[in-house]
Amino acid sequence: MYLHTRTTLQERPEERLAQKCLAEQVTRLVHGEDGFRHAVTATAALFGDKDALTKLPGDVLEQVFEDAPSCSLPRSLFLDRALGLVEVVARSGALKSKNEARRMIESGGLYVNHQRVESIKEAFDCSSHMLPGDITVLRIGKTRHHLVRWH
Repeated sequence: MYLHTRTTLQERPEERLAQKCLAEQVTRLVHGEDGFRHAVTATAALFGDKDALTKLPGDVLEQVFEDAPSCSLPRSLFLDRALGLVEVVARSGALKSKNEARRMIESGGLYVNHQRVESIKEAFDCSSHMLPGDITVLRIGKTRHHLVRWH
């Protein structure tokens, strides 16, 4: 086991296996097995796993993205008419304007719940764009997140 791990570490240092193993053991020691599973899911949600986002309850999503800017928007925005994602992004304050939102979509840099927005004409869809706890996670570029809470 030790030789296999040592060889793996030397051949593929970019995988950071030693750091991952240490983090796993410390998390299990401090938080227990349930805490470890929760941390793995939260990490996956934070770093782009769209399936992990849908599995997390709203309060956990809030914790995962607690440092991200956020806003609260009324559901009435999309109840009586189709609401475009460009408008959602602009109203949320994630980007300064509809034009900036359009440019970001056209350059492939806007994601809703870790799924790339392909068209500036895409409409907000409650079933796919709203997560548990009535939350939508916007991502601009690779690392900038913005949380939308629907009330």
